[in-house]
Amino acid sequence: SKGLMDYCISHFYDSENGLFSFTSNKSESLYVKKYELFDNVIPSSNAVIAHVLYRLGLLYDVSNYTSIAEIMLHQFTSQISQSGPYAGKWASLLGFIVSGSPTLAVVGSEAAIFALELKRKTNTQTLICGGIDENIPYLKDKLIAGKTAIYSCKNNTCSAPIYTIEDALKVLNN
Repeated sequence: SKGLMDYCISHFYDSENGLFSFTSNKSESLYVKKYELFDNVIPSSNAVIAHVLYRLGLLYDVSNYTSIAEIMLHQFTSQISQSGPYAGKWASLLGFIVSGSPTLAVVGSEAAIFALELKRKTNTQTLICGGIDENIPYLKDKLIAGKTAIYSCKNNTCSAPIYTIEDALKVLNN
């Protein structure tokens, strides 16, 4: 996902207006570039990519990603209250940023099982990451031999290890 995002930034991001266009910089030059901003039956492509950028920025500790997402959101903030359902995905990103980005980091041999169960029992704004090794910055130095540990994290600060789903949910809900 990070490699794909880097490709999108290199070839579709227009730094002059801070948005992603439908046309690659490798494509034939057009008179008008199209930028999708408003949600319709499906969320707008720019709102979706802003969400992905922000979450990847948190997971991989890439400030450029979160900065681009915030620039995109800032351009659309005034439209959120005026556009109602046509700005739902943007409003969701604003809520995610304002809420402090609750994250559950799960690491260990049963990480996939724990993560799936946690996803079923948490709200959609909770970011859940994990695996059997420390492959992203959120998981660095969190692997405990022979155990699956859950860490409740907010604003890049994580709790002590938690070993049951029920205890993790209690911490998250407090």
